[in-house]
Amino acid sequence: AGFEAESPRDAIKQAGVLRIIEDVEKWLRFLKVRNIAVHDYLGIQPDDYLKAAREFSGELKKVNFK
Repeated sequence: AGFEAESPRDAIKQAGVLRIIEDVEKWLRFLKVRNIAVHDYLGIQPDDYLKAAREFSGELKKVNFK
């Protein structure tokens, strides 16, 4: 299945529509954490990053690449 997306948010939403991922909201939260990590102006705690990374790892195992 192919699709066009103009942003990472669009790609995540389309992946949900195509049932490539199960939980769109969770993936959008991962994107938000990633953006904060790259532009860490808020001083997010390292434990919060690690928690998100572990959760993301678990979600990656659920991705339907068929």
